[in-house]
Amino acid sequence: MVETYPLLLTLGVLLSFVWLALTGPERSRGAQIDAGLAALAGGLIGARAAFVLAHPAYYSTHLVEAFWFWQGGLSWAGGAAGAFLGLALFSVLARRPLWPAADALAMPGAILSLAAWTGCWAEGCAFGRRVAAGPFSPASADFFGGIAPRWPTQAAGVLLSLGAVALAYTLGAQKAPTGVAFGLTLFFLAAGSFALAFTRGDPGPSLAGLRADALGSAAVLLASAAITAARLRAR
Repeated sequence: MVETYPLLLTLGVLLSFVWLALTGPERSRGAQIDAGLAALAGGLIGARAAFVLAHPAYYSTHLVEAFWFWQGGLSWAGGAAGAFLGLALFSVLARRPLWPAADALAMPGAILSLAAWTGCWAEGCAFGRRVAAGPFSPASADFFGGIAPRWPTQAAGVLLSLGAVALAYTLGAQKAPTGVAFGLTLFFLAAGSFALAFTRGDPGPSLAGLRADALGSAAVLLASAAITAARLRAR
């Protein structure tokens, strides 16, 4: 049986590279694809590394499984940080400006978010907390197959991602200052993910009473706000 989440995530990656191959100045499309590959590699490593570090009790005795990317377990905040570091490394090695490449990846980032939340909606991961039955809390399944009224966390994540797609497209069409499309799209995704973390019912590590994914989203939120402000000042 084909698992929906990895299938949709793979489709999201393919659509992202199609976008990079068809948009932007023709002379820079090859570099955009190279930058996308660097960001994808860094994002996968960062997403898996952050998840493993957040679950030390398990992976300290199952160290080899830390490298099993296909096993599942990715941190979106770790992925965002890893993708940016991968892109920055590419920019240094290829001697290409960072912020135009980052802007080119705003839409692919939103597409991947859409693919991830849609996959979670289909498979029951990142499910919402149980609440009283009502029109805005339909019965849905968790990752273990249990059916109950829940916060529509995954559906909200899909809507959030669609908003990010629209935002990235609009900013690209308006020719915003370099780095702003990247910063604002990331800020939008981080703000939504931070809010949705408080509606999630799936188990996860916490620190000082806050979920680790909420803390990760808060860190990305602050970083993206700083990037956007800096790029606007450098206009």
